Amino acid sequence: MNETTEVIQEILESLGLDKNYRTDSLILLETGESKYVRDFKLNFTSTLTSQFLNNKECGLIGLSIAVNNNNKALTNFFTAYAEKEGASAAEIAEAVGVLHCWLLTMFSIVSAILRKRKNTARYRPAYGCS
Repeated sequence: MNETTEVIQEILESLGLDKNYRTDSLILLETGESKYVRDFKLNFTSTLTSQFLNNKECGLIGLSIAVNNNNKALTNFFTAYAEKEGASAAEIAEAVGVLHCWLLTMFSIVSAILRKRKNTARYRPAYGCS
């Protein structure tokens, strides 16, 4: 067993997943013995604590990002983590919805800017786009 496999198994264990669980991405990272895996473990561990946010807030932000990325394993982990840290069902629902609302708002703003630019003489679509 190589070092990358051991680190992946530690990450999976911390997520409450079977150590043999694999996604296509994990298989590629493991096969290539990517140094990214160690960095991911450090970054993931550091997301659970902050000097500016409490653990519940860290869990709710992680949940929001996991849901937005359609990552079931991380969604389950961060939901349980946020609940363990005292998040209510309403707070969890808000965390799930807030990022979606923010993304839709940003999309609407960018779309409006692009529509406005298209109606001016200076608007030039990218090469090959119309």
